[in-house]
Amino acid sequence: MSPPTPGAPHVDVAGWLLGALDANGAAAFEAHLASCPECQAEVERLRPTVALLSTAAQDIEVPPLLADRTVAAVRDTARRRQRRNWTVRALVAAAVVALLTLGAVAVFTRSSAETFDFAMSSPNGGPAAGTATAHHTNRGWSIQLSLHGLPALNERAFYECWYVNPAKDSPAHPFRVTAGTFDANDSGKADVQMWSWADPQEFPIMQITVEPADGNPAPSQNVMLTGVGRRH
Repeated sequence: MSPPTPGAPHVDVAGWLLGALDANGAAAFEAHLASCPECQAEVERLRPTVALLSTAAQDIEVPPLLADRTVAAVRDTARRRQRRNWTVRALVAAAVVALLTLGAVAVFTRSSAETFDFAMSSPNGGPAAGTATAHHTNRGWSIQLSLHGLPALNERAFYECWYVNPAKDSPAHPFRVTAGTFDANDSGKADVQMWSWADPQEFPIMQITVEPADGNPAPSQNVMLTGVGRRH
């Protein structure tokens, strides 16, 4: 690690903030950072921008060589410029924009590709049946229910849709996420649009239960319909 120009931040500020330095490089820069007010100030200025990476593209795996190539370009350019104090900031900001753009494209691709279908049937052979489709968007999972054969409920009960993780869910310790409540019409049909954050890969079973209107959020054991999500 070469010494910085007096009065300017070190070129490894970018690599350290992006987590692209190897263990020796990171340790060397951290030792330098402890006694360098210019680098300390630069880290504080850049930290909010770099932090956008963790909020704008969570769950996106950036190609492993991208950060290394970006930092290498930053170092090469910064070494050939005398005014590093603004050059490093500009290049890191450009790198962040590039990574965010990559993440946004990946999120859009994932959003438009993931759909799970559920064939809903009665666990005890009743007449109720139907289908559900969960489609991933950038706002969560959009769920379209289309059910028929539902018995009429009085005003003291309602239907509720759940995503269930069967490996962890039990009556004593429920491990499920509600997608919302609804009612059927006089013909026993329900066409309902719902939203949920729960990923069907983690919560692969959808259940429709009958819940009493008693203000208790705990799920009942009165399962009217159930289905397993099939990805396509």
